[in-house]
Amino acid sequence: MTRTANEFRPDATATGETGSGRPPVLDLGLMIRAFVASLPLAAVLGVIVGVLVAVILSGIAPTYTTTTTVTVGTPSRAEKDAATMEALGAGMSEFVTDDQVRHFVEAQTGEKVTLSGLFPTVEASTTKIPGVIEIITRSTTGPLAASKMGRVTVDAMNLRANEVRDEFLASVDEATQEQIDDLNEQIKARRRIDPKADTSDLLQMIYDSRAQTQMLRVGYSSASIISQDDGGGEPTWPKPVATGVVGGLVVLLVAATLLAAFRLRRSRRTDVVWARSMGHRHGSEIDVDAAAEDGLPVRSDAAVSGVLSRGGTVVVLGDVDLGTPPLGKGVESARMLVADYDEPWWRDLPVADVALGVVVVDAGGSSTREAEQCLSTFTEVGVPTRLVVRRRGARS
Repeated sequence: MTRTANEFRPDATATGETGSGRPPVLDLGLMIRAFVASLPLAAVLGVIVGVLVAVILSGIAPTYTTTTTVTVGTPSRAEKDAATMEALGAGMSEFVTDDQVRHFVEAQTGEKVTLSGLFPTVEASTTKIPGVIEIITRSTTGPLAASKMGRVTVDAMNLRANEVRDEFLASVDEATQEQIDDLNEQIKARRRIDPKADTSDLLQMIYDSRAQTQMLRVGYSSASIISQDDGGGEPTWPKPVATGVVGGLVVLLVAATLLAAFRLRRSRRTDVVWARSMGHRHGSEIDVDAAAEDGLPVRSDAAVSGVLSRGGTVVVLGDVDLGTPPLGKGVESARMLVADYDEPWWRDLPVADVALGVVVVDAGGSSTREAEQCLSTFTEVGVPTRLVVRRRGARS
């Protein structure tokens, strides 16, 4: 039902109140309220996911990890600068991917070698220290098996490096031996002519040839173990409790964020979060406060009275019962229209004369759709709006 106060010739300069109830552009309080309100449900989801993760991981065979620290150098120790040592380390670490190394490790340990995936069983990488590499080995058998894999991997790398060296030096050894044989023939030829002939020059050449070949041989790198760390023998994966806690926290944060965003967009209850969201959307002043039954909160009551006392027109939509305030000096009459949400108030008075539109809802109610429609209607015709969320019974 629609109720009106005295009709009059409206004052065209009457305006709405100028309180500070309009939400700020970036309303952190609104976001925090929505986030906090979403925490209980998000926490339940987080606990469920955390428990499920812990239960699932508890059924997975534990993985033990050993880190073997290795230094790489040449037997001759000819490397003098960091760049050379770093190159030696990088070259030696590449042997881990060699098929012969992989087959050797599998044959010696009985563990399958995988070089890819989330947790490869063998992997090698250089460190910040030139000439030092780390070999990480993983085994589901136990910490001793993981440590053995590390030692065997180093042995396999050295064997493979020696094979590569020997393959490369085979032709060099052959050429050197041919040269030495030729020099020995020259020595024999001299001594046939003169048993006391001087052959020191030829002997020196033989020595130099052998020394050059040996220098090439000792110039190839080899790996030596510095230390091994098996993490105290504890499995590195899975860790059901820790992973479950982390997973639960992640789900809690993500769920709370998504639920908060949903509340800001589609809240179904007339609460503070919804009111602030409507304030942003429609540029409305908001007032969430206690009020007597069928009345308005103090601040909104004063705002309505202020407009009426200046001779303005106020439209109030909702279940309220308001009296007519005293009119200001020189003001002959004022007009207030109180209507239900679905009543076409714009047919009962000139829209251009309305100085303030007030939409009243009760806290915790479900009339969000109707109230938003009312705010949209006021905004469409350019009427300043005020949204009141009334907490009943707290003030008399």
